[in-house]
Amino acid sequence: MTQATGTKTLLFKRILVPIDFSEHSTKTIDYAAKFATFHDAVINLLHVFQIPDYVATHYQGAYLRPDDVRTHVNAAEREAKDRLADFEKRLRNRGVQVQSYLGSGYAFEEIVNYADTWDIDLIIIGSRGSTGLVHLLLGSTAMRVAENARCPVLIIKENTTKM
Repeated sequence: MTQATGTKTLLFKRILVPIDFSEHSTKTIDYAAKFATFHDAVINLLHVFQIPDYVATHYQGAYLRPDDVRTHVNAAEREAKDRLADFEKRLRNRGVQVQSYLGSGYAFEEIVNYADTWDIDLIIIGSRGSTGLVHLLLGSTAMRVAENARCPVLIIKENTTKM
């Protein structure tokens, strides 16, 4: 915060926007772009690529060799980089300053670590609003980020209609 004519003003110069490439990610990015434009901020796009703890196949008895797993992971990583680049291009075409990053690991941990490491001022994250058993068992990435981040977190709910 800075002092401006006797009042405190929030400065959001670095905004982290984690995305999962869902349809709701597009809505979250649109919201973040307007916010960043208003604050003359840089958006840091982050997609966290999660490699499964174990590799399972749909067929009993099927075995994937380590080279096959590596090939699948590399292809998925290339696709994620391409999709991230598309989102970055959309933001640049709107005049927004943007940098994109591909992380790997568990989403909420990587998001919080990234925010701490790069001194992020605000995280804008989408939430689908899972409820019931799914929310109880899996939790919400957005809620975990909000609970653990050191900076403010703005959660864009899927059913948000006004921007």
